[in-house]
Amino acid sequence: MTRLRRLALTVVVLVPLVACQEDMQAWRARLAAPNVQRLLGLWEVRMRLDRRETSPDTSRVAPELIRVGEIAITLNENRLNAPGSDGPPMLFGTFDIDFRRLDLRVANYTGVPELVGRVSGDSILFKLAPEADLPVALRGAWSGDSVAGRWTAHQRAGIDASGDFTIRRR
Repeated sequence: MTRLRRLALTVVVLVPLVACQEDMQAWRARLAAPNVQRLLGLWEVRMRLDRRETSPDTSRVAPELIRVGEIAITLNENRLNAPGSDGPPMLFGTFDIDFRRLDLRVANYTGVPELVGRVSGDSILFKLAPEADLPVALRGAWSGDSVAGRWTAHQRAGIDASGDFTIRRR
């Protein structure tokens, strides 16, 4: 092998490795942001149903937030992709939420109930059971030591139900 060919082969191999390392350094810097780090751990979830597309019966609308379960959140340190997510999520986790307390049959799953999440500034997006036929999205922002916002439960034709939520550290 000629010297020029070895040099070319070395460049072809090393350039992607260096670029990959820089990309991972940028990824880890994003994960180190304070608003991302604050989310790690176990959280209590409270939700309120205030809109149901498939049932105009407003008697089922909850007047206040009720405790429906918990979520546990960790970092996606290896920048893994997840189904149902646009690119690699920053956060992975699991949830134990009883949607029947809101008279919903959503986020049905088999196996581990998966959570994926992203953070942009103070804004937070969680997707519960992103691969399920009826996933649930929580969009919120920091409010003191909690996250508060709106959740939506989706069906094939669009949003089926929605309401308010808060998560508080356990």
